[in-house]
Amino acid sequence: MPQCPARKLKKKNGRYVPNAAGAVYDVLKEMAQSHALKRKRYEDEDADLLDKVSARLITKDMLTEKLSQHVEKVIHFNLLVKYF
Repeated sequence: MPQCPARKLKKKNGRYVPNAAGAVYDVLKEMAQSHALKRKRYEDEDADLLDKVSARLITKDMLTEKLSQHVEKVIHFNLLVKYF
């Protein structure tokens, strides 16, 4: 039995989400360390994000969950546009 298009796309794109979220989180952690050591200055909004990463208010699991939700929304939106 053929898979529905949404399930096929979710499965295909879903396997990349943990790696992508992990890579983003690793970059944010490095940026947060530079910011904490005052090696590099960031604007207010960026500094707030980096402070949250340092305080572990933003985690790799949170980024993975948010990215998964976003991917799912985009897949469903694209299917709606394609078929309607």
